[in-house]
Amino acid sequence: MLAAAQGEQGESTTELAAEPPLPSESSSSLPSSLASQLSALAIHKACTPCPCKAKAHHQACNAAASLFTGTRYNTSVTLYYAATNGTIPSTTHAPTHVPFFIPWRYRNRASGKVSWKVFHLCAAAIDGAEAEVVVVDPAADAGLRAALEAARGGSVGLAGPELVEFLLAVVHETLGRYGLEGGPTTHTAERMLHEAMLKQGHNFIPLCTVPIGLCRHKALLFKLLSDVVGLNCALVTGHSTAGRHQWNLITLPGVPSISGGVKREATSFIIDPTSPFFTWTRQGSGRTKAYRVSSDVSFGHGGLTLKIRGDV
Repeated sequence: MLAAAQGEQGESTTELAAEPPLPSESSSSLPSSLASQLSALAIHKACTPCPCKAKAHHQACNAAASLFTGTRYNTSVTLYYAATNGTIPSTTHAPTHVPFFIPWRYRNRASGKVSWKVFHLCAAAIDGAEAEVVVVDPAADAGLRAALEAARGGSVGLAGPELVEFLLAVVHETLGRYGLEGGPTTHTAERMLHEAMLKQGHNFIPLCTVPIGLCRHKALLFKLLSDVVGLNCALVTGHSTAGRHQWNLITLPGVPSISGGVKREATSFIIDPTSPFFTWTRQGSGRTKAYRVSSDVSFGHGGLTLKIRGDV
């Protein structure tokens, strides 16, 4: 699959499409409906003191400037993601030309207040897979570059369900078959993720260097691939029957008939890259009740309606 986007010498056979402009880091450049939220939103960023007391681990860091291990991260999408409680709407293209990271969500059990934080940890402070900060940075992630090139090159001539299935295949080839029949267990995926962070020495891990992708990795990659091929797609965070979960929402355009009428209406779907049985869930299906924005509120038709309006 990934090889299909390369010529005999390993060069891309498809000209890379120009990236959409990235909003600046000021809230005024983001959708007006979020301006007030963004102006009041702060993402706590910090380099946590090393248990090993090695200052060298953070010598190329400036948390206030979003500079970690020598890389400065753009926080526009990070802020947007936090302001929408883990969403990257279909109206916003996640950038693939500048690095950004996904923040952690914290909920105070006593007050119910939600905050967003990013902690840069050296290996000695990483105690499990949950310490991960997912990074999107094609310049430092050969696997992501290959997946993006595969999507651009292999999607030529594809549309509708065929395009979606192709992108899902790229996701599974890149990040593995976690969640699918015969795929690795959550325990195995989290253990290997923890080991990968320990090996690289810190917890900022490029998306496609994750050994086995979990729902958060696969849904994010599907969103990135969809954006570069023009598929109307959103990334959503919520709950499924298994607990906290991430998935995608897409809208396939209508298809006109030869007679001038409508052969197929535009249709929205929940796409779940980590489910063998709920991979496709059509708007109007009772199965949408399995996807919730909170522990007791169904995403269902309301969520898909928000998607059609471009709110998510």
